[in-house]
Amino acid sequence: MKKSCSSCSSILSVLVHGFLFLSLIANLGSAAIPTSPNVTELSALLDFKEMIDEDPHQLMSSWNDSIHFCNWVGVTCDSSDGRIVLLNLASRGLAGRIPPSIGNLTFLTEINITSNSFHGEIPQEMGRLLRLQTMDLSSNTLGGRIPANLTHCTGLRAFHMMYNELVGQIPDQLSTLSKLEVLNLGFNDLTGNIPTWIGNFSSLQRLFLSGNNFQGSIPDELGHLSNLGSFQVSQNNLSGELPSSIANLSVRLKELSFGGNLLHGNIPVGIGNLVDLTGLGFEKNNLGGSIPEGIGHLHKLEGLFLFSNRFSGLIPSSLSNLTKLAKLYMDDNRLEGSIPASLGKCTRLQDVYFSRNYLSGTIPKQILGLPSLSIALDMSYNSLIGSLPLEVGNLNNLMELDVSHNRLSGRIPSTLSSCTSLEHLHLEGNTFDGTIPQSLETLKGLVYLDLSQNNLSGQLPVFLSKFSSLWYLNLSNNDFEGEVPQGGVFANASAIFITGNDKLCGGIAELRLQKCVWKRDGKHLSTKRIRPNKDKNEQAQLTNNGPWPDLKMKKYQARVQKGESQNERQRLMK
Repeated sequence: MKKSCSSCSSILSVLVHGFLFLSLIANLGSAAIPTSPNVTELSALLDFKEMIDEDPHQLMSSWNDSIHFCNWVGVTCDSSDGRIVLLNLASRGLAGRIPPSIGNLTFLTEINITSNSFHGEIPQEMGRLLRLQTMDLSSNTLGGRIPANLTHCTGLRAFHMMYNELVGQIPDQLSTLSKLEVLNLGFNDLTGNIPTWIGNFSSLQRLFLSGNNFQGSIPDELGHLSNLGSFQVSQNNLSGELPSSIANLSVRLKELSFGGNLLHGNIPVGIGNLVDLTGLGFEKNNLGGSIPEGIGHLHKLEGLFLFSNRFSGLIPSSLSNLTKLAKLYMDDNRLEGSIPASLGKCTRLQDVYFSRNYLSGTIPKQILGLPSLSIALDMSYNSLIGSLPLEVGNLNNLMELDVSHNRLSGRIPSTLSSCTSLEHLHLEGNTFDGTIPQSLETLKGLVYLDLSQNNLSGQLPVFLSKFSSLWYLNLSNNDFEGEVPQGGVFANASAIFITGNDKLCGGIAELRLQKCVWKRDGKHLSTKRIRPNKDKNEQAQLTNNGPWPDLKMKKYQARVQKGESQNERQRLMK
C-alpha cells in the first residue's frame, strides 16, 4: 500500500511540473511576440534559473509564466523571429553555476554575467554559440580551464574573463578567433607562455593579460598588432628582454604596461614612436641602462611608472616636454645627477617619486612652484644638499612631502605653514637646525610628522598637542629641551618618539623622562634626573626599528610590492 502511495506522489509531481511547462508555452503562444515560442530556449532559461543559488534582488522571480520569456529581466529577443540574442545579468548579485544547456541558446550574440558570484567551470557547450560576438564572464569566481570548444565561436569579437580563478594555459584552439578585438584574461591563475599566434589577430585593439602566472619571453610577434590601443601584461613572471618590435605597435596605442615581471635589458629606443601613449609602465623589473630621451616625445603621457628597476644615468631633461604628465614614479633605481629644474614645466604633475636613487644637488625651486602637486612629492634617500627652499610654501594642495634621509641643512622654512593640506611630513635624517617654527601650527591636518635625526633645538611647541589628527610623532635624536606636553598625541606613549633628547623632562609617566624642577625665581627651568635615559644603542634601536613599526618604510615596501596606487594606475590605464 505504501509503495502504491509513493507511485502516486511521483506521478503527481510529474503532472505538476508538466502543467507549469505547458502553462508557460500556452502563455508564450498568446503573448505579443511575432513568432512561435522556442521550447528549447525556454528550457535552457529554466535550467539557468534552477542553477541560481543566491538571488538577493529576487531577479529570478520575474522569470515565470505570467509573461513571455522575451520580457524576462535580462533577456532580449530579436524582434523579427523572437529568438534570444542577448542575456545580460551583469551586476545582479547572483550566485550559482552556468548550466550546460546554455549552449542551446544558439542565436545568442552576447552574454554578459559580469560582476556576480558564478562559480564552477565554464561549460564546454558554450562552444555551440556560433553567433556569439561578446562573451563577458568577468568578475566572478569561475574556475577550471578555458574551454577549447570556444574555437568554434569564430565570430567572437570581445572575450572578457578578467577576475576569475581560471587555470591552465591559453588553449591553442583559440587561435581561430581571428576577429577578436578585445582579449581580456587578466587576474586569473593562467600559466604557460603567451601564445605567439596572438600576433595574428590583426583586429585586436585591447590585450589584457596582467595578473597571471605567464612565463617565458614576450613574443616578438605581438609587435605586429597594428590596431592595438591597450597592451597590458603586468604582474606575471615574464622574463627576457623587451622585444624591439613593441616600437612598431600602433601609433594609436594608449596604454602599455610591463610592470611586475622579471624583464631585463634596456627600454627600446623606439618607444618614443608611440606618440599617443597616455600610460607607460615598466615598474618592478630588472631593467637597466639609461632612460631613453625619446620618452620625452610622448606628449600625451599622463602616467610614467619606472620605479624599482636598475635604471642609471641622468633623469632625461626631455621629460619636461610631458606637459600632461600627472604621475611620475622613478624611485628605487640608480639614477644620479640633479633633478632637472625644467620639470617645473610639467604643470599637471600631482604625484612625484624620486626616492632611493643617487641624486645630488639642490631641490629645484621650479618643482616646488607647482600648485598641481596634490598627492605626494618624495625625494627621500638621496644625497640632496642645501636648504629646503622657501618655495615649498606653494604646495598648498600637497598631502605628503618627504625629503628625509638627505643632506639638507638650515632652518625648517616657516613657509611650510601654507601647506595646509599636508597629512604626512617627513624631514628626518638631515641636518636641519633651529627650532620648530611656530607658524606650523596651521598644519592641523597632519597625521604623521617625523623630524627625527636632525639638529633641532628649543622647546617642543604646545601646538603639536592640539593636532587632533596626529597619531605618529617622531622627534628623536635632536637637541630639544624643556617640558614635554601631556595633551593630544603626547598622551599616547606608543605614538610618540622623543628619545635622544637629553634635556627633555616631564611628560606622561610612560615616557620615563626626568622630572622637571622650577627654580625659585620661576623664570628658568632646570631638571632633576629621576631615572637614567636609555643608552645610545637602545635609542637608535627605538628610533629605527620600534617599538612602533617604521610606517614610512612599510608604506614604501607595500608600494614596491604591489605597484603604486593600483586604482589610480588602472584609471590611467583604461
